[in-house]
Amino acid sequence: MGRHERFKTSRFLRNFRGPVSKFIAALKLPHFENENEHLAAQAIDAFLLLGLTAILVSWLGGALLNPGPSPTAELLLYSLIILLAALAMLRLRFVMLTAWAVILGGWAVMAGTLIFYEGYDSINTLGHMLLIFMAGLVLFPNAAFVLATLSMGVSIYAYFVEPPFFEGIPHSHNPYQLVTVGVYYYLAAILVGVVRRRMNRMLGRVQRNDLLYRALFTNMAEAVVVLDIDRHLIQANTRACDLLGYPLEELLGLSVDDLVDEAALDLFKRYLPRVLESEVQPVYELNLVRKDGRLVSVEASTALVLDEYGEPLCIQNILRDISPRKLLEEDLQRRANFDDLTGLMSRAQFEAILARAVPQAQRDKSRLGLLFIDIDNLKSINDALGHPAGDAYLRAVAERMARTVRGGDVLARLSGDEFVVLVETLQSVAAAKSLAQRILETIAQPLEIAGKPVDSSCSIGISLFPHHATEASGLKQAADLAMYAAKRAGKNRAHLYDEALGAVLVP
Repeated sequence: MGRHERFKTSRFLRNFRGPVSKFIAALKLPHFENENEHLAAQAIDAFLLLGLTAILVSWLGGALLNPGPSPTAELLLYSLIILLAALAMLRLRFVMLTAWAVILGGWAVMAGTLIFYEGYDSINTLGHMLLIFMAGLVLFPNAAFVLATLSMGVSIYAYFVEPPFFEGIPHSHNPYQLVTVGVYYYLAAILVGVVRRRMNRMLGRVQRNDLLYRALFTNMAEAVVVLDIDRHLIQANTRACDLLGYPLEELLGLSVDDLVDEAALDLFKRYLPRVLESEVQPVYELNLVRKDGRLVSVEASTALVLDEYGEPLCIQNILRDISPRKLLEEDLQRRANFDDLTGLMSRAQFEAILARAVPQAQRDKSRLGLLFIDIDNLKSINDALGHPAGDAYLRAVAERMARTVRGGDVLARLSGDEFVVLVETLQSVAAAKSLAQRILETIAQPLEIAGKPVDSSCSIGISLFPHHATEASGLKQAADLAMYAAKRAGKNRAHLYDEALGAVLVP
């Protein structure tokens, strides 16, 4: 076969495959959300397929072994029509209507055949028993005994009436056959009653377990989301809906990519293959994206759920909201690194930076400038206007200093009314003096606190690395001594520490 012929053949097969797939899909029983309805539909479908197989086999056997006219052929034809119609109705989700149609229609065919033809044969008796069993199983338990009684009544009537199909020829019925079919009918009714009771007990246990699981799943304090193997959400509890800000109907079907923050998506994708290999994974943290776009931090525990054959069924994720904890950690971190009142860097954070800056300056052979700043009149403001006004004054002074220093300088509040500025890569002594003078002038500008004008000023001590000290502690001590000298000299001024003379000189 040439290439062109092979291409035409493959294209024909592809075109043929589509309708066949649609036909096969149409034959499948649809899924019913109600579990009881789904079980009833499956039982009816199994009964119909079993009956259809029996009819086809009986028809084929009759055609091969008994080609002459037979009442069984008409019985099989009517039964085939009823079964095919019922199979179509069931796939249209008419469950109970299908059950009633099959039971009443099938019983009418069986009863008519029993009356008008030689009906005490195995096919007719088996058909009655199956209908009795189906009535008790699908409809209600007493329906089996009602149908068995009706079938027995028809059998008694048929025993005394000569079938017209034989045109006056006496039938071969005998009391043994009548008793036998009666026993079969009521045995079928009793059997379906026993089966029904056992099924009810089993379904009761299943339903109780299902209710317990649903209650546990729904009312868990942690959010639970269940994903299919393709990472699409197929179930979630109430807490998960609240956590993510979605109603359940909008949440179902979403992909993990829609819910996990882009920065954390790689982490989830890294864990997922290990989960699918049934490896136990540690609890990990990631950020989820709410419907309103806000991020929520969660602690996730992911586990694979297997079916009864050990194959991956779904992925269960238990999510615990740790946003309050994260906020607390961030607040503690902020408190450790920044001053609560002014928002400036804290003493601990500043000393850590200074401890790193000194060795770096030694390696780079560069200079550092340290300005120790003390507010002159904080105590008088606290005494005159109160501590809230003193806090407002400190915040205003801190804002002025923050606007004055350069972007690369480090400004921190050490305690109470003490501030410090670290100038890295200092170009000259004059640059340190110039910065100190700008701070003095900025703080000395008119200021109003609690509706009243206040006099604002500060005293500044300046030390330089490596001129005045070669280590962090010595540098701080030199700047502190220079600041106290500025205060003794009359405040509102800056002094430079001169280590060579062992004195503090006014610049």
